[in-house]
Parts: sequence; C-alpha cells; structure tokens
Amino acid sequence: MALERHSTELTHAATDGVAGPLTDDPFHGALWSGPPYRSTTWRNVTRNREPDTPAWLPKFRDGSVVRFMNQYQGLDAPEGEWGAFRIAYLQYASDPITFFEPQALYREPDWMREPRGPDVSEELRWYPVVTLLQLLADLAIGRSPPGYGHEIAAEHYIDAWLALTEPEGWSEADLDRLRQRFAPSP
Repeated sequence: MALERHSTELTHAATDGVAGPLTDDPFHGALWSGPPYRSTTWRNVTRNREPDTPAWLPKFRDGSVVRFMNQYQGLDAPEGEWGAFRIAYLQYASDPITFFEPQALYREPDWMREPRGPDVSEELRWYPVVTLLQLLADLAIGRSPPGYGHEIAAEHYIDAWLALTEPEGWSEADLDRLRQRFAPSP
C-alpha cells in the first residue's frame, strides 16, 4: 500500500491545475495507509504538527484537511470539522516503513520519545548506529502480525472509510456486519 500511496500523491501533484479526465471529476480525498518515510506530504505535515502531539499520531492544524489514525484511535478531531477535501493517514507507531529515517544513525527519532505509541515496546532503546541497523533489518526482512509494523489490518480501514466518505444509509448494524467480515479469524 505504501507504493500505491506514493503514486497517488504524485498523481495528485502532477494534475494540480491541469484540465483533463482526472480533473473533470477530481477526487475529494484520500486514505493513505503506512505512508513511506520519503512521502513529501506526510513528512511536511508530521514536521509541522501541533507541538503537543506525538510523531506517531500527529494533529495538524484544525484537522479539517489532514487527520491521522492508528489501530487504537480513529479520525475524530473535536477541534474542527472535516472540509470538502480530506486526507487520512492510517499508520502504526511500530511501522519501520513509515518511521524510518537515516538520521537515526546519530539522533533518536521522534517516534521513540515519550509518549510512545501503544505498539512500540518500552524495552526498545535508541543507540547510535545500532538502532539504524535494526531499522534497516526491519525494512528488509521484518514481519509483523496484522495490526503491527507495516501489516495494516483490514478491519482498521473501515472506520477510516466511514469518516472519509460519510456514506448515507449505513446503520450501526451494517457497520458491525462489515467489521465482522474483516475481523481476524481466531
């Protein structure tokens, strides 16, 4: 999904201000899951987040355009209403694809600082050079169960979809059935 997210971001930038089939009926938002660390939009928004919010679940301005969620917290933003154009990021604090940064070689990454994401071990410590090597290993061969790391669980997309699209006619019973369909089997 990270590659697809990166491609849609580039497509949106390439069609900005250009008339054509994509812009005649433009999209009104996007759900990007597990954004890769090199994503320009994600980096800028995360860097310019509200100062009292963590890098792994930032708040950006009033939340009218960009919101973040993880497997424990949805896209609610009591300080602002959604605007006409919406971007939602579904990301896990333990995702090495999202939170990789070469500067971990010599500087502790923001996502490792307190408060830590609920899926980041308290035992994890930052060490110069060593932490970067661990992150590189995770990028190359790391595996996680769905809901951790870069394995976005299917059921976590449902609330994001609901908040982004605000579909008419969906009852709580309909949503419960959909959640059950995508719930992991025991």
